[in-house]
Amino acid sequence: MLFSILKIVSKSLVGTGLGCFPLLMKLYTILYQRLAPKGIILLEVHGHKIYFDGQDIGVSPLIIRGVYEKGRVSRVLINMALDQSKGAP
Repeated sequence: MLFSILKIVSKSLVGTGLGCFPLLMKLYTILYQRLAPKGIILLEVHGHKIYFDGQDIGVSPLIIRGVYEKGRVSRVLINMALDQSKGAP
């Protein structure tokens, strides 16, 4: 319930520039770490199902907003495809 509220507030503040304020980012980090799902969670990213640690603040944009840096995700998916084509485990 509280995590849902954090998601709504976070989504509504995207692009406002408030992330430039260290105190607000610290508050967000504390709230996220206390309210985020515990353990491993399954998310769908560009049609791929991927497991993530719910407490990893680095993937919080993906967990909160359902999106991540498109360029970075594209590079990861390309690298994954290349590894699979080479027969990597």
